Amino acid sequence: MDLEVTEAKLAEVVQERDTLLTTVKGLKDKVRALEDKLKETEGKGVEDVITEEEKAVDRAGIYVGLSQAMLVSKIFELNDTMLEPQAPNFTTPSLRSVL
Repeated sequence: MDLEVTEAKLAEVVQERDTLLTTVKGLKDKVRALEDKLKETEGKGVEDVITEEEKAVDRAGIYVGLSQAMLVSKIFELNDTMLEPQAPNFTTPSLRSVL
């Protein structure tokens, strides 16, 4: 009985290991691709590095020089400005009847 349980556990651990090895291989491939892309962009200006897809998203080039942190900050800022005007509309019907 113990041997069967141990063999089942071993099979489970081996399968988990194989899954993790596949994941690691995929991540290593991604790292390699990003390193290659980084090497290709060394010495080039920002305009030369931007892909066509990125140009389509930021046609005016407004966000080209911003860091990732600045972009996230800008997203939150825009989100806040979109939500603020709508805030008064969120009062519930029961509160409206009291007011």
